[in-house]
Amino acid sequence: MRIVAHRWKFFGLLVTVAALPAIPGDTTPQGESPRVAYVRQGTLYVTTASGKVLKTVKPQVGIQDFAISPDASRVVFSVTGKRRYGGPIYMLNVSTGHLAQLTAGLRYATQLASGEQEVYDEPDFSPEGDRIVFDVHYENQGDANDVVMASGPLAVMDLKTRHARILQATKNVDGHGPAFANNPLWSPNGERILVDFEVGAALVSSDGAHLIDLSDQLAQGRDNVEPGAFGWFGSGCVIYFLNEENRGGPSAPHQEVRILHLKTKSTEPASTLLGVPIEMLTKADGVEVSGDLALVRSKSESLVFDVLSRKIIQRLPTSNARLVGGGRVEPGRCD
Repeated sequence: MRIVAHRWKFFGLLVTVAALPAIPGDTTPQGESPRVAYVRQGTLYVTTASGKVLKTVKPQVGIQDFAISPDASRVVFSVTGKRRYGGPIYMLNVSTGHLAQLTAGLRYATQLASGEQEVYDEPDFSPEGDRIVFDVHYENQGDANDVVMASGPLAVMDLKTRHARILQATKNVDGHGPAFANNPLWSPNGERILVDFEVGAALVSSDGAHLIDLSDQLAQGRDNVEPGAFGWFGSGCVIYFLNEENRGGPSAPHQEVRILHLKTKSTEPASTLLGVPIEMLTKADGVEVSGDLALVRSKSESLVFDVLSRKIIQRLPTSNARLVGGGRVEPGRCD
């Protein structure tokens, strides 16, 4: 029996290349620095916290799920095409519009079944921006595809050498083989990777040697709940959600959105630390933080929330916005 995941993100948009003015450098005032990235109608936008557009790029390849580097200079994204669970991964230079395919010719599996193809999805940058982590799935050309058959491990790629390696601890989870792992996210200190499953989540050491199942910690002994992870709050806390078991579809509100303190294993409502209203969090399809910003994604829009003023400062009509430097918070808040 394998652990399988429940969340897919399909943001495909076919586009052409056009790079506009460069993002300001390190001397740019904080209010003018790149903080938010999103795709809308085929164009990638990089903006300040308040919404001022610093850069737009229109790549010629469809963007599915993407991540932006900590310095906002590059974007990595997966392309599905006719595939359901992923495709090749590309890297886009935000300043020049140059596009490079990263996963051409990679073969992690020693043997593939007849008609089976290896595909990749949901990349995320390391805090230094020199590596990415991503899902590996195995998809069949026939009608037999499901999330169990498409299960696979996580892989990490060095962006300088383009060498990729499987994280060994994700190849056999609790003796059941690989899970349908998704949404891998690097911790701000670079030591661990958070990964989501169908029910529950896990931490994987960045070298791939160890995996810790967080499912029981997230559920906190409660029956009839299905936990899953959203992302990091600093390097010591995980933002997660609890759903009612068999809750009746992905559009149903989350029962709760909470934060797990990894050192103490204690939890508290996410609204307490984030300052985001509970009603916004229960409708979230994704939650991330970066400094004084919180981003809440739903099925139809993304809200950029200023934690200090407790106000929405951007309302984006797209479900695939991302924060630059996701997970990072003021030292001491949750290390």
